[in-house]
Amino acid sequence: MSNEKPMNPLEMLAYVLALQIRDHQVVYVGTGLPMVAAILAKKTHAPNITMVYESGGQNPIEGDMPWSVGD
Repeated sequence: MSNEKPMNPLEMLAYVLALQIRDHQVVYVGTGLPMVAAILAKKTHAPNITMVYESGGQNPIEGDMPWSVGD
């Protein structure tokens, strides 16, 4: 038996949003789910995107999931 659980609606939405992002795009990222989707895209299939956060930050240093676009 598998320990995997189905995605909840927010996880599914982040996944679908991430799929809309293509490599080498400039992506303007808002707080919350858009930030999750952009990071998911960068880590899975679009490593060369340029993320511009609503706070003005650009291409953050990779690390833990930030609390907000200002972290």
